Amino acid sequence: MDSFKIYEQKVLIQLRDQVCETAEDILKSDLFKEVLKRAVEKLSKRNSFLLNIFDKKPVEDKDLQKLIQVLISLTKTPAASLAQTSPGSEIFLRDPHLFNDFIEYLYNYWRSFDRFVISDWTGRELDDKPYLAFSSTIGHLTNLIRGMYRDIQKNVTGKYLRIYRQVTAGAEVSTIAMTKKIPFPAPIYEPLNQTRMIRQMLLYPPLILNPPMNKRTGRFERVDRNPLELIKYDPNDWLCYPAKVGTLVILIYFHNKFAELGHSLCNLFQMAEGEDLKKKPDAIYLFGVPDDALAPFGSFPTVFYDDQANGILVGAVPNRNEFGYFGYLKKMVLTLHNIIMMKRGILPFHGALIRLILKGGKDVTILSIGDTGAGKSETLEAFR
Repeated sequence: MDSFKIYEQKVLIQLRDQVCETAEDILKSDLFKEVLKRAVEKLSKRNSFLLNIFDKKPVEDKDLQKLIQVLISLTKTPAASLAQTSPGSEIFLRDPHLFNDFIEYLYNYWRSFDRFVISDWTGRELDDKPYLAFSSTIGHLTNLIRGMYRDIQKNVTGKYLRIYRQVTAGAEVSTIAMTKKIPFPAPIYEPLNQTRMIRQMLLYPPLILNPPMNKRTGRFERVDRNPLELIKYDPNDWLCYPAKVGTLVILIYFHNKFAELGHSLCNLFQMAEGEDLKKKPDAIYLFGVPDDALAPFGSFPTVFYDDQANGILVGAVPNRNEFGYFGYLKKMVLTLHNIIMMKRGILPFHGALIRLILKGGKDVTILSIGDTGAGKSETLEAFR
């Protein structure tokens, strides 16, 4: 695993080539060490009895390193034979049932994270069968973690499982992304080409993600300065979802802090591809920019700028938990779409469109209009 970042309850694993090949590779990785450290810190705050597997408290880094070595041995060797090959292991295995409970806790703690894998395919051609690429990374990682957990439990308890539950133990969302040169209309937009763009996605349903906020307030304000003039960011911390919104192409750049929201866009907007990406986009949306960059626009800077000279709209929202709600993505994207449509002389409706095919092959279209929260989406689902 090339690198990783943890944002609260999200883990993002960045890959360039293959994932870990063996259980030992996983247990020796920096990511596992960090997850183990955080898990033990959480237990320490609760003064949990599970920490009794250690011979002393507080638990130090050298104790965690010894535990990792024991876990590596337990992937291959039964606990009863471990004392001969792994000196010091008897400290952890004094109470096998307690140690097994700790393993169960650690496994579930890992699974409590929202887990994303981003495969960087910059400079490579997309495979005609992308599921093969996903299978060799995500499928392999899931099987490796799940198999490692089961092997350790078997070697600790001396018992084989009778019932296997195939829970998702690897990534819940996987993305193939690459940098792609977009023909932006002015130099100020060129740095965006350094950000990787999502080209394929793999989801493991049922997928339940927990964003930091569950409501939206305020409104999107028009400003007289391009937010890109104020923003400096590391492209490695961002991804781009190229959305086809009606007939328009809107490039949505989201910070990894909001990975669960950004990846969820695939359930709402079709991914732009082919000819759509060979022309200037109609709008750009930056979701999660450094908070201080938008400070000149006020304390609640959910803003957009109409770059009339270059024929493009630019929206921006700060990197604050209070904006960590999907509505700030969906509504801004639709606002940008509606502004462009109105400039073209087309009046958009705030509603839900339903097409019904009747008996005899005749079809009708129904437009359901209502305020936010009136139940338009629920009506769509009921018809569907």
